[in-house]
Amino acid sequence: MKSRTTGFTLIEILVVLLIVSIMSGLVIANMPSMTRTADFETEVKRLQLVLELAREEALMQSSEFGFRVNRKRASDAASYSFLIYDDLNQTWSDYAVPPLHSHDLPEDMALFLDVEGEGFSLEESDEEGLPPVMLLSSGETTPFDLTISLGRELAVTLRADGYTRISPVDPDEA
Repeated sequence: MKSRTTGFTLIEILVVLLIVSIMSGLVIANMPSMTRTADFETEVKRLQLVLELAREEALMQSSEFGFRVNRKRASDAASYSFLIYDDLNQTWSDYAVPPLHSHDLPEDMALFLDVEGEGFSLEESDEEGLPPVMLLSSGETTPFDLTISLGRELAVTLRADGYTRISPVDPDEA
């Protein structure tokens, strides 16, 4: 009777190593896109939360808050800031208290603000100095759609109808 030893041949081991190295190469190559997507999701969630926080602050402080998208030139990174209305001086001033202070988005992200269905152009000058979005002490807000995008890959729109919570829009609804 002939005894046969069991085991793997060198060819079988090399084929398995080749498959494992190809799979790990694919995962490593996709790491930067996974990180960018995670950063995008974090910024969307942050923006939604600070808008809701500003709305609640307006109620709690009985003050009027404003929101604006900041960009002087198309080449500048997008940012946004909150303002508070000073009743005594009757002026709007930047609100610098964290987390409602001015915030810059990463370079590859952009913001587009559509106020009450009319679109907001940064070239237009507002004679009264009013922010495009107001978060009032009564709990009401200016109706708006705020779209945050990551290049041409991803985009999420946050919507405020003026009375209810600020929430992401279902892509099928947009």
